[in-house]
Amino acid sequence: MDIEIGELKGEDGVREALVVLVKVARELDILKLKKEQEAEPFKTVLGEIESRFKELMEPWLEMDSQLRETVLREHKGTDPVKIDGVGELVFPLRWTFEVTDEAKVEKKYLSVDSRKVNAAIKGGVGKIRGIRVYQKRGLTVRKEKSE
Repeated sequence: MDIEIGELKGEDGVREALVVLVKVARELDILKLKKEQEAEPFKTVLGEIESRFKELMEPWLEMDSQLRETVLREHKGTDPVKIDGVGELVFPLRWTFEVTDEAKVEKKYLSVDSRKVNAAIKGGVGKIRGIRVYQKRGLTVRKEKSE
């Protein structure tokens, strides 16, 4: 598969690229299939392990959450609580935020949810204020069925 990508010019180059792209697509399909086949026996086992440990961890995670909430409510201040031979609770102050009035937030701190925008476009929305909706030319490689 010796091809100089920079040397591809004009329609003849496009035709050469087609031949190579089809070979690449076939090779990738083979590798993806082999990967899936090789991973298949592990999927069931991993799913079972994940399920079992999720079930085992759930009560501990719930207890952790409730205890943290209680400790933060009951312990005033930032002084650590330590028990020798057991452990220590520390109460670092961390900067955080909550939006109180979105209309007043500077534009540079707002971000667009691309998943929602793409879903709207796929749903037929053609105009979104402040967003240019357009078609971008792509490339799909369709390989003919091999025998």
